Amino acid sequence: MKIIPSLQKNEVSPSLFQSQIGAITQSTSEMLRRLGMTRIRARGRGSRRQIQSHPESDGRTVCGIGNESFTLIELLVVIAIIAVLAALLMPAVTNVRIQGNRTKGVSNFRQLAAGMVAYAQDNLNQLALKGDAYPTWGDTSPGWYNTIPAELGIPPMSSYTFPKNWASFYTTSNLFYFPGSPTPGHGNFPSTDITQPYFSVSMCSKLYDNVLVSSSSEVTFANMKVPAETVLFQESGVPGETTLPGQSAYDGQSKSYATRTVSRYHGMTLVVFGDGHVAEVTSTNMVDTNASAGKYYGKSFYPQISGTGGSVSWTLNPSQDATNDASGSTD
Repeated sequence: MKIIPSLQKNEVSPSLFQSQIGAITQSTSEMLRRLGMTRIRARGRGSRRQIQSHPESDGRTVCGIGNESFTLIELLVVIAIIAVLAALLMPAVTNVRIQGNRTKGVSNFRQLAAGMVAYAQDNLNQLALKGDAYPTWGDTSPGWYNTIPAELGIPPMSSYTFPKNWASFYTTSNLFYFPGSPTPGHGNFPSTDITQPYFSVSMCSKLYDNVLVSSSSEVTFANMKVPAETVLFQESGVPGETTLPGQSAYDGQSKSYATRTVSRYHGMTLVVFGDGHVAEVTSTNMVDTNASAGKYYGKSFYPQISGTGGSVSWTLNPSQDATNDASGSTD
């Protein structure tokens, strides 16, 4: 588990990325200069000089403009070099994009944690309700997706309706959509859904597990035994994203636990814990991906906060495990 902020070893900072582009551009220019390509220039707007190809006495095929020429082999070499450089650059471009998504995700989680604290202060230290797993467009129920945004002064779930403004739900202007997750029309993600939205972030559903608490009034920060390792919110999968071994297809629930943990950052996922800190956690430390785990395959580790696997707790008290695992519960 790595506390934010920090750069993963496979990621690059924007400044480093810019220096890499500059170095590649400079080296490419030098190669082109050496091969004589820089001598090929248009001479005036009205120039109609044409590239000609003709055989030389030594058997070479030469391409040129007037007296300025270069061999076909040299042209192919330059094209090959450019292709190689582009291939080398692509991982850096991908890492910069992922880093940007990660930074936005961290900001969203910090706001969600702040909203949860504000809600608790106004409600006798009780956490926001987890709400319905599949709220419909315009839902006005008192789930976290309505109460926490209200604490932060931003549009709640109830303000998004179909067909009026449903598309704006899938933008980075709110806390329900995390960049890096699919958007409508991409892959297996439905282009439109007139019934319900799909959340790419969700509240931990096991905090309100009825087996573990006698009433919702007991779900408080004070009753959280290990706040620094208890999941408050996590990134969760939406249709079209690749599942981890043992998980079923993602469906964009607003409340979830290990069965919906998603991996968006080179095998890592973002989580905000009960003490308010955001961390980047290895996805397979949250989900038991060992096929021999039996009923826990694709679900949470047993016991929670295991020294041999799991590194998080999904319930208020890690000694009381999420018994719904046995019944195959996905929320």
